[in-house]
Amino acid sequence: MDGRELIRTRLTDLDRMAYERGILRCSGFLSYAEQSEYHLLNRNGMFRTSVHFLEGGYEDAERAAAFFLPDYMEREDAAASEIAAIKASAVNDRFADELTHRDYLGALMNLGIERDCIGDILTEGSNCIFFCSMEMADYITENLLRVKHTSVRCSKADRNALNIRQELEELQVNVASERIDAVIAAFSFAASECVVDFGMMTCNLFALAVIAVHPGPAFIAVPVFSVSNTPVCRSRSAAVFINFFLMSYRIAASSVCRTS
Repeated sequence: MDGRELIRTRLTDLDRMAYERGILRCSGFLSYAEQSEYHLLNRNGMFRTSVHFLEGGYEDAERAAAFFLPDYMEREDAAASEIAAIKASAVNDRFADELTHRDYLGALMNLGIERDCIGDILTEGSNCIFFCSMEMADYITENLLRVKHTSVRCSKADRNALNIRQELEELQVNVASERIDAVIAAFSFAASECVVDFGMMTCNLFALAVIAVHPGPAFIAVPVFSVSNTPVCRSRSAAVFINFFLMSYRIAASSVCRTS
């Protein structure tokens, strides 16, 4: 059983337990590739619960958990009970290092925390706001005392009081052909640094694009093409957009369909 089958089995099991037992069930934080499996199951009507959704702690979160709710529970209450926001700040700004996403993630992993317990990590200077499962929140606030060479203090933050806005960067590229490999090549040339940060684009994104654009203009949780500018993929702090000068939307859509 490969990774995609494992995540599909896990999601359907959570949905079944929520439906049969009438209790809240949720997954760990999912990557974009794992979220694509959630959308595929949802599109094919594989979930029995009437209310299910993805939530990462704030709007447009990159990593998100899948929630499956009993009929009596509200969406906001479910998210508040399972996702915590943690604010980390340097004890002494004067001697603090410039800390990155990698620094904070490494420090959390060193505490023995599983990756799916950690959501998005948003850094600014030496300070950071990140999201985690509620069951790990107290452990993190008590034990995350040092990141790289910087002493930090952690506390729980009110998610509703956070003002997180995604910074967007627009990239314009010329595409010589409507072939999908030409699009990837042009994007990689124009945004090579971003591509490295993203860990490269995955085939799952383009598989979703095929499903989304085949019947016509559509919008999905991990969009690749739309009538106007749409994120091709997102970094930890910015979404990168592409303007296709030499391709119309319908040409791009038919090209993706032919490569499926």
